[in-house]
Amino acid sequence: FFINNVKKKTYPKLVFSVILKVTFYVLLLFYILFILNRHNLNENNIISPVN
Repeated sequence: FFINNVKKKTYPKLVFSVILKVTFYVLLLFYILFILNRHNLNENNIISPVN
Protein backbone atom coordinates (compact mmCIF):
# COMPACT_ATOMS: atom_id res chain seq x y z
CA PHE A 1 0.00 0.00 0.00
CA PHE A 2 2.75 2.43 0.96
CA ILE A 3 4.77 1.84 -2.21
CA ASN A 4 1.67 2.33 -4.35
CA ASN A 5 0.95 5.62 -2.59
CA VAL A 6 4.50 6.87 -3.17
CA LYS A 7 4.34 5.95 -6.85
CA LYS A 8 1.16 7.94 -7.32
CA LYS A 9 2.78 11.01 -5.77
CA THR A 10 6.12 10.87 -7.63
CA TYR A 11 4.81 9.83 -11.05
CA PRO A 12 3.41 13.25 -12.10
CA LYS A 13 6.67 14.96 -11.11
CA LEU A 14 8.66 12.46 -13.15
CA VAL A 15 6.41 12.91 -16.18
CA PHE A 16 6.61 16.68 -15.80
CA SER A 17 10.42 16.67 -15.68
CA VAL A 18 10.58 14.40 -18.75
CA ILE A 19 8.20 16.68 -20.68
CA LEU A 20 10.29 19.67 -19.66
CA LYS A 21 13.51 18.04 -20.86
CA VAL A 22 11.97 16.94 -24.15
CA THR A 23 10.56 20.42 -24.76
CA PHE A 24 13.92 21.98 -23.97
CA TYR A 25 15.80 19.72 -26.38
CA VAL A 26 13.22 20.20 -29.14
CA LEU A 27 13.46 23.99 -28.78
CA LEU A 28 17.25 23.78 -28.77
CA LEU A 29 17.18 21.69 -31.93
CA PHE A 30 14.84 24.13 -33.69
CA TYR A 31 17.05 27.04 -32.58
CA ILE A 32 20.19 25.40 -34.01
CA LEU A 33 18.39 24.55 -37.27
CA PHE A 34 17.09 28.11 -37.50
CA ILE A 35 20.59 29.58 -37.04
CA LEU A 36 22.09 27.16 -39.58
CA ASN A 37 19.32 28.01 -42.04
CA ARG A 38 19.91 31.74 -41.60
CA HIS A 39 23.64 31.23 -42.05
CA ASN A 40 23.05 29.38 -45.33
CA LEU A 41 20.70 32.10 -46.55
CA ASN A 42 23.30 34.76 -45.80
CA GLU A 43 25.94 32.85 -47.75
CA ASN A 44 23.67 32.20 -50.74
CA ASN A 45 22.18 35.69 -51.02
CA ILE A 46 25.17 37.95 -50.53
CA ILE A 47 23.70 40.64 -52.79
CA SER A 48 20.44 41.00 -50.83
CA PRO A 49 21.24 41.30 -47.13
CA VAL A 50 19.16 39.21 -44.74
CA ASN A 51 18.74 40.49 -41.20
